[in-house]
Amino acid sequence: MFKLNAIQHSRPSAAISTLADLPITKPRNSYTKIVDGRVELIDGRVSGSRQVDDKFCFRFFPLVTEHINKINAIMLEESHSISNIVFKSLAGLRRALDYYLTMPSTYGFKLCDGTADDPRLRHLKKLEHLVNEIGSDITAVYNTKNQEQVNQEQYIEEHEEIWGQIFEENLPKEPTETMQLYIKLGRFVSTQQESVVLYRICRRKSQDLTKRHGTSSSNAQYANKD
Repeated sequence: MFKLNAIQHSRPSAAISTLADLPITKPRNSYTKIVDGRVELIDGRVSGSRQVDDKFCFRFFPLVTEHINKINAIMLEESHSISNIVFKSLAGLRRALDYYLTMPSTYGFKLCDGTADDPRLRHLKKLEHLVNEIGSDITAVYNTKNQEQVNQEQYIEEHEEIWGQIFEENLPKEPTETMQLYIKLGRFVSTQQESVVLYRICRRKSQDLTKRHGTSSSNAQYANKD
């Protein structure tokens, strides 16, 4: 999915994940081992089929401040359709807003369309006013899209239906083994139509993150829950 969207980027080489350096590793399990870089079944295990006593191991790691700031920045960039932004403390809220509003408007962050009624710009101004109200004196840094970027976004929207049809035509008639695992772990898509809807949502979000990281909020508030 990421590569598919990166290819459509105006500068594919610049279409990178802002969280690409997170120390995420593949989960391990109790019935395999790594031998010369390859996954093999442990001694005595004759099949890779799942058993009731199998264990799965997921590595937990602490987040450094820079990663926390980036994650909060993505959240603020995507907050256009929500009415509340909740932080545990005013100090945490101020740090997140200071970082987001003053970070360079690169990789598609804080990209406005330049019109007077641009919801993204209104959102940035509201966040700027909010952070000033709680003691900061920063000014929001943002950029304005050019016509080429506007045309590219319109092109993608026009072809959204085509991608959905291609996805629908290639869906398996029955859930794959991986899908069945997700169904057991929790609710997963149960129909082709629901799968297509999920695909379109994920694809749109992925495009936003890759190309311009979303749109803005028209009614951002905060709550102190200390």
